Amino acid sequence: MLQLITDGPPRGAALKGAAKIGAKFAVMVALLGGLYLFAYYHRYTQTGPHRRAYEGRVIDKWQMIRETQLGSRVRQRVLVEADGGERFEVSVNGETYERAQPGMRIRNGTAGVELWWPVAAAGRE
Repeated sequence: MLQLITDGPPRGAALKGAAKIGAKFAVMVALLGGLYLFAYYHRYTQTGPHRRAYEGRVIDKWQMIRETQLGSRVRQRVLVEADGGERFEVSVNGETYERAQPGMRIRNGTAGVELWWPVAAAGRE
């Protein structure tokens, strides 16, 4: 009787193993891509703290200190109330944070961040 000698598992098993590895890789790429898109969407939409255009009245401001093994980082936030009553927080730089006071009007648009006292409160400056 003739015996067939092979060097390993049958070819079909090797192809199935490669397909499983490929499927796992595709799932990992899809998960990482989804996580990246979620973070990108949160950072660059009109609803997150890094929104590009907004206008309203400054309600409050605060600083958050974040410490990691690489060092400390301060984040400045301003709570804004839009004319429609919606409240949202925005991330601002240090100069804007220092200038902003509760009651002031704030606008961010193509000209950058603008702060001013409303006409009725102009005597506060």
